[in-house]
This record gives sequence, structure tokens and C-alpha cells, in this order.
Amino acid sequence: MATDKEPLLKIKNLKKYFSAGSSFLSGHLVQAVDNISFTIHKGQTMGLVGESGCGKSTTGRTIIRLYEPTDGEIWFDGYDLTHLKEKNLKPLRKRMQMIFQDPYASLNGKMTVKEIVGEALDIHNLSSSKKERTEMIHRQLKQVGLSPRHADRYPHEFSGGQRQRIGIARALAVCPEFIVCDEPVSALDVSIQAQVVNVLVDLREKLDLTYLFIAHNLSIVRYISDRVGVMYMGKLVEIANTKKLYETPAHPYTQALLSAVPDPFSHITGIKNRVILNGEIPSSVNPSSGCRFYSRCRCACSYCKEEEPEMKQIGSDHYAACHIL
Repeated sequence: MATDKEPLLKIKNLKKYFSAGSSFLSGHLVQAVDNISFTIHKGQTMGLVGESGCGKSTTGRTIIRLYEPTDGEIWFDGYDLTHLKEKNLKPLRKRMQMIFQDPYASLNGKMTVKEIVGEALDIHNLSSSKKERTEMIHRQLKQVGLSPRHADRYPHEFSGGQRQRIGIARALAVCPEFIVCDEPVSALDVSIQAQVVNVLVDLREKLDLTYLFIAHNLSIVRYISDRVGVMYMGKLVEIANTKKLYETPAHPYTQALLSAVPDPFSHITGIKNRVILNGEIPSSVNPSSGCRFYSRCRCACSYCKEEEPEMKQIGSDHYAACHIL
């Protein structure tokens, strides 16, 4: 079992490559996740941010083995998940769940809410009778702010926010310890996002959950996360506790990313300096050597183009991959 000193989740040199899938690019690989490492302790929420296509969602799906890793290690509570066969992985699956981005696509429209939430209960044989199964489903619906009377309805009868609550209830049905939240509010109206995030925060405190929270919205990530990792082109470029990363970002990409967050008081304080990124975004298909941010970095030198920077510690619980640090 994971202790206070030992992380619940440990990712070491994780890689996930895909075939480019084109006859023109035959034999070439998309390096969606390339040699990343991090840890998450029990009860923590780690945020994962970066531009679209940087590998955030692929990281989450690979960790819980929806995608098979190309290389690297995935350790969960002392178990090496990387090479486990399905029969050995199944007992651990109910301890790791996922909340998907799109509540319209992730729920089967032909199933009722009780069928959607109850499916995992049946797979893992967690209820001994029909009555107990119903009680467990109703309990999960109440936990996410829905009524038991919603159990017999279909997904199309609900709003986006309600659908995502159903998705959360489905993830909670098997009493997991670790949940990958893959942009769980990005498809929702802004007015609903805060409600769903608060549900996740309340459930974390109540059930002692551990989250990997993947998102674009940097303000939400700051609110919910204890630590934050920043990804660029399949690489982790900076990891730090939330306060440190937002107040003193070290990597040039992190600085640019945070400068894009709207500041309603910048016209008064005059301290908001927007960092504009120029240059071409490199291809993730067999990328060249060196720093992948080289072509857009305002601090780049010739050495950056030749040598890939290693992740190094630059402060207490603060790591970055940059030659100038």
C-alpha cells in the first residue's frame, strides 16, 4: 500500500507512439508522449496543462491502460501496470477510473442512467442482489447531486452538466482511489463549469480521492490542483507545486502559457506582460533532436537546437527542462 512517503502513482520514462497512418509517412511515428516521469501521492490532485495536441489526454489514457504504452513504467500502489495481462489487471481497474471530456459522446444513448452507472458494478460483481445494486446506484447519483428518480432516464434527457455528473457517478460506482479527469469541464457552459469542479473537490475531500486533472483552463487548474505539470509536444517541460508554478514560472513556455490568462486588473496594475510566441510549431512525427520548444523560444541559443534539455531540480518541488535554467 502507498504510504505518505511513497507515491500512489509513479510514472517513469513513459512513452506512447502512434503510427503516422499515411502511406506518405509510412514507417514514421507520432511521438504523442515521449519519456515523461512524475509522481502523485495519495490524496493529491496533479494538474496537467498545455496546448491542444501536446499529449495530455494520451498520457491519462495510457496510465490507466486504455492505450498500451510504447515504453516506460507505470506503477500504481506498488504494482507495475506496464506489462500486466488483462486477467491480472482487472482487479486493479476498479481502483482506477476515468472521467471523459465529452459528456455527449461518452455516455451510451441507448442505456438508461442506472444501466450506465451499474455496468461496472456488474463487471466487478460488487452487488449481491438487485436491491443492493439499485441502492448503490442511487447512492452514487446522490453523491454527484442527482436524484434517484433520474435512474430510469436516458442521457438525451439531461443537460451537459447533468450528463457529466452521470459520468462522474459512473467513475465512482466501483469506489476507486485514483481518477483521471480528462478535461471534464471543457465541453460545458462556463456557468456550469464551476459547479462540476466543486463537485469534484467535494468528492476528493469526502472520499480521499487522488486526481490527475487534465485541462486547458489554467484558472480551474490553479483552483483544484496541488501540483501542476506543463506539457509541450509530448514532453514535460516543468513541474512544481501550484503556488510556485503560477507565481514564479521558470520555463519560457510556461511563462508564455500563463501570460495568456486574462487579467482583469492588468490595466490598473500595469504588471501584465504578455509573451507572444513566434515561429513554427514543429511536427510531432519523428521530431528533430534538441529542445522541442526551440523554434518558438525567445531565449533559444544554438545549443538548444542540438541538445535536448533534461528535467532538473531548480528549487524545492520545482523541476524544469531548460538549458538556460
